[in-house]
Amino acid sequence: MKISHREGRQGFTLIELLVVIAIIAILIGLLLPAVQKVREAAARAKCTNNLKQIGLAFHNYNSTYGKFPPGANSNGGMWSAWLTPYLEQTALWNAIDVQDESIDNGDWASPAPGWSNASITAPGRGPGTGGGSGDSTQRNVAACETLVPGFRCPSANLPEHVNGPSYENWIVQKRVPTSYAVCGSGVKTQLYSGSDANQLDGAFQMVNPTSYTTGNYLTVANMTDGLSNTIFVGEENYTIQATITALDVEGQGRRKAVWQFGSDSIDCNYGYNEALGSTGVPMNSPVVTATSGAALEAYIVSFGSMHTGGANFLLGDGSVRFIAQSISATTYSYLGTRAGGEVIGNY
Repeated sequence: MKISHREGRQGFTLIELLVVIAIIAILIGLLLPAVQKVREAAARAKCTNNLKQIGLAFHNYNSTYGKFPPGANSNGGMWSAWLTPYLEQTALWNAIDVQDESIDNGDWASPAPGWSNASITAPGRGPGTGGGSGDSTQRNVAACETLVPGFRCPSANLPEHVNGPSYENWIVQKRVPTSYAVCGSGVKTQLYSGSDANQLDGAFQMVNPTSYTTGNYLTVANMTDGLSNTIFVGEENYTIQATITALDVEGQGRRKAVWQFGSDSIDCNYGYNEALGSTGVPMNSPVVTATSGAALEAYIVSFGSMHTGGANFLLGDGSVRFIAQSISATTYSYLGTRAGGEVIGNY
């Protein structure tokens, strides 16, 4: 008897395989934007929480001392340095030197080539131990190299560390770029020299009782526009290379950068934008690649973010608002001043 056998199929045809691949590609195309939206929502929420914690730290500092910290001071210390004890960074606070330079001067960078492995526990403290390559300076540099996640927005496209020279080519080899700057003004279009930083109209000033500025530690009473109508901190949007070959070197090679804890350029009466921003220029100002000029200075002090359509801002009452980039220039400027007496409507 002759027995017939049915031949079994041996896999997909080419057409069927192409159809399956096309369907998978379409599904990925549909899912990817949703995944990206979820990731951005999570990053924006983390950024909001960072700012809320910074707001609590400001108010805890104010409860302790009856005033808010300065935006920066004459030794180059930045606002974030004063907040470290209130952000679970007490070890950093115990290490760094934020004394005014008339008392002591722990610099925030050291002469080139800088330390390859700066120690946060360098032993010296007090007058004579800072400046140049002193132990107080080494601890300050080590703090600048310590990544504190709460000062960085997850959406920001920033490297963890950069080799960054400052004014006169002093160096922090592994400096940490950050995402947030305090608001120094609602009208300024640059914050570069001492005259630019003198008596700022925002919530934070440059404090130096001995030379080029006369700013003060400000209090709640100074915020006559109301804490809920005054920006304290905003995001800043910029890109930065892992190695910077020129940054504030004798006033040349200007770049947008925001740092944590301290700045040698501020110590040298330059580069206040490394700690402070201004709502006197539009949010997310266009990137300027020139190394000097008014357009560059405006870009350098602008707030902004990688979030779609605007940026997160901490107001003086501790609330965090996402302010749309489409906000009117007038209202945005008003939010940057502390005592302008302006009427601010909905935004």
